[in-house]
Amino acid sequence: MKRFFNNIKTTMFGAVAGLPLLIDGIASKDIAKILGGIGTLLVGFFAKDHDSQF
Repeated sequence: MKRFFNNIKTTMFGAVAGLPLLIDGIASKDIAKILGGIGTLLVGFFAKDHDSQF
């Protein structure tokens, strides 16, 4: 699990981009926005910078 949190910058940007989309999708009950928000969160969570070792 430590490997996933090694690059906190991209994780935070993914959360910042994904959470509003997810919340908006839940509020409007739009499944496409919910899935888009979840996808953005996952991409941000597992993303790495080009100079990372893992």
